[in-house]
Amino acid sequence: MSKLTNIIGITIRPIVSIGFVVMGLVQLYAVCSFFIGYWGWHLLLAVPVSLFLAYIPLIGSICGCIGAIKVWGWALWQALLLFFWWPALVITMAAFGLGGAFIVDRFKKSD
Repeated sequence: MSKLTNIIGITIRPIVSIGFVVMGLVQLYAVCSFFIGYWGWHLLLAVPVSLFLAYIPLIGSICGCIGAIKVWGWALWQALLLFFWWPALVITMAAFGLGGAFIVDRFKKSD
């Protein structure tokens, strides 16, 4: 493993981890807000159900979007941008990885 790869891994991994924790908490809050504010559930029922649903990857994002739109009054694009940023991140990282592999392969062939 090169030094640059190690430095990038050390720098990016905590940032992404903190982002996922913060995103999970916002998602949990949005799902809980939906159950309390839209369906009228009591807090003692809404929190455990929200804890379960919010941390299931796709279902949590969908429930968070619904909560942000119905209870917080957000537009659809705002909710999608907040709760579905991770597919864009994965696609971008894959594109950079493939691009980097292509460049390395190209230089290996020229040697």
